[in-house]
Amino acid sequence: MHPRKLYTNLSECKDSRERAAEALGFLRDASGAEAGYLLLWRSGELVLVASSQGQDMPPTILEKARAQWEREADTQPESDLTRTIEAATVIATPETPRWDGPRGERYEPRFLGIYRDSQWVPVGMAVLRVPQSGSLSPLRRAYFDALCNAFIDADDVSVS
Repeated sequence: MHPRKLYTNLSECKDSRERAAEALGFLRDASGAEAGYLLLWRSGELVLVASSQGQDMPPTILEKARAQWEREADTQPESDLTRTIEAATVIATPETPRWDGPRGERYEPRFLGIYRDSQWVPVGMAVLRVPQSGSLSPLRRAYFDALCNAFIDADDVSVS
């Protein structure tokens, strides 16, 4: 699906609940995740808005997601196109954190944020369950931008 089509599909949802479920379904399917959770920034806190299995998020994973959010929400990431890295100091690329669930399942967070009007806007986080095969498929930044724009334009998140 093209990112513009994703944005249009999300914009046409009847309410925020349907939009959240649609967005999580896209992230789950496109990444190859077994299941997932979507959290959005609302009224000063990270709130669970969708679950692919209709279940609450395991408390330990929710705690890790909120801790990760606290570390990264105010961070304005540099574009890979403009970041300067000293080649001699590069040993390994940073890995996405993986969190162990209560039943041995593994999760990976996907941070949702975007620059709008030259200002960094943190939107939320998807927490996706890693399949038994061991990895999630990467997604282009354009998809995350489409998701973020749809949530912001629909007033589904707190923008300050």
